[in-house]
Parts: sequence; C-alpha cells; structure tokens
Amino acid sequence: MRYTWRTMKINALTDQVADYLAETKAKRSPATLEQYESVLENVWEPWCAEAGITSSAQITDKQMDAFTDYLKAKRHRGKPLSPFTLRTYIRSVRIFLTWASVPKGRYEAPRKPGKRLRDVLTRAEIQLMEDTATDARDKLIVRTLADTGMRVGELLTLRKDTGLCENAHDRQYWLRVIGKGDRQRDIDVQPALYRRLKDFAAHGSPKDCGLIFCGKRRRNDQLVPLTRSGVDQLIRNLGKTAGISKRAYPHGFRHAYISHMLSKGANLVQLQDQMGHTSLAMISEAYNQMGIKGRYGQLAGLL
Repeated sequence: MRYTWRTMKINALTDQVADYLAETKAKRSPATLEQYESVLENVWEPWCAEAGITSSAQITDKQMDAFTDYLKAKRHRGKPLSPFTLRTYIRSVRIFLTWASVPKGRYEAPRKPGKRLRDVLTRAEIQLMEDTATDARDKLIVRTLADTGMRVGELLTLRKDTGLCENAHDRQYWLRVIGKGDRQRDIDVQPALYRRLKDFAAHGSPKDCGLIFCGKRRRNDQLVPLTRSGVDQLIRNLGKTAGISKRAYPHGFRHAYISHMLSKGANLVQLQDQMGHTSLAMISEAYNQMGIKGRYGQLAGLL
C-alpha cells in the first residue's frame, strides 16, 4: 500500500470533506464534482495538513488569508495561477466551509477580474489541429467537438448502441447524450460527421467498449476509460503541436462553435437548444465576445 498524507492523517477535516463530497454527488454535475474533489482533496486538505488544521472549526479569516497567499505563490507548469483559477479554488473551499457551518467572517476573496474578449479558435485552426492528429479517434474527437458544440462530458457518454440516431427517410441525424444534471438530450449533427462516427463505432472503436470514444490503455485486460482530463490533455497537445498560439482546450470548442454559428446568422433559440443551455446568457456573452468586426460582419450579412 502506498502511504500518503491522506492515508496517514485521517482526521475530522478529511472526514468532513468526504461527507460533503458524498452528499454533493447527487446535486452537482460530474464536471463540477470533479472540480470540487480536485480542489478539496489535492489542494485544500494538503495545505491544512501542513498548517496543522484538523477541523473546519479551526478556520478563521487569518487561515483563509494564509491559504490565499499560498495559492498566489503556487505554480502550475511554471506559471502562477490565473486570477480566474484562484477564485475558483477559493470559491470551492468557501462552499465547503458554508456547508460545514463555518461563519464567513470578514475574509474577502480576491476581486473578480474584469472580462476580456476571448481569442476564439477559428475554423482553420481547428482544421489544422485535426490534421495534426495522427490517430483516427483523436481526429474524430476534434471534429465532433468542433461541429456539434457538445460538452466533453457529453462526448464521453456517447454510446454505440443508443448514441447514433437517424431518420434516413428525412435525412435527419442526431446524437443522443447525457448532459448536465444527468439529463438526456439530442444534438443535431451533419450527415458527413454522422457517417464518420458510425463507421468509427463499427470498425475503429474497441469491440469490448460500449462507448464510441474509449481509452487506449488497458489495466488487468480492461480498457481504462477516456476521461475529461485525458481529452483536455489531447486538445492542449494538439494545439501546441500545430503551432497555435491561442489557448486550446475542449470547452473553447463550444465558444468557437457558438461564434461560428452566430457569424452565419444562426437562429438563437435553435442554437440555445443545440448547446443544451437553459438560457441565452452564454450565447449573448459569446455574441459580445465576437468583437466589433465579427458583429459588424454578421449584421452586414443580414442587411
């Protein structure tokens, strides 16, 4: 057994975190739960252990200030945490402490950074990333994210037996996935991409995997599932190899898809449904993020 600080220092705090995550599991999306687990178990608990904190009842404004200073000094791949990441970490901890009935006190989290225009990937850059990929699965992951705008979590639920749907008579094709809140939803897909997915499911994906996109490694003769972090690393590496200077990450493909569809004059209500949004807020934000050139081009095309 490999002993870590977690296996050696089980205390009231680690028990509270475990109880909180277990209770939260039914209320949060898998992605949100994964974020909370990562922050609390890999960042918050180790820091508390080093600080000699064994219970959430010990947390005061002074400890939160010290934790914030620790995060500001922390490095990820040689770079400091971004203001957005810093706030995400602290917010995750604050939500846990609220659940544990710890008074907020006078502590104030770092101010939220002002919004900046996103440098969205272009269709040409996405094509370059697909061309850079050397594996059929990886190429198809790039194209599916780019041409459907689906979430990574939805991509990973796409099944061979129930995920590919069609009305051949009317030439309509869609993908059935499990979205946020464990809700099933359908995503429209173009015929060319549908045929690629259907062919890959039949001939490219491992036979003993019920999902279309599976992991490549095996452990004890069992396929290791493809994870969100695995897709994130894949997209990041493809962007780097392709020489793209912009930040390449899976969720960025959703922003790129929305921007592309808006530039083509897409119907907002249909686009909202395609993205699985409960409101037009994110689409409105993407429209504002297009910048004056993109908005002018769209309006000019409608006049």
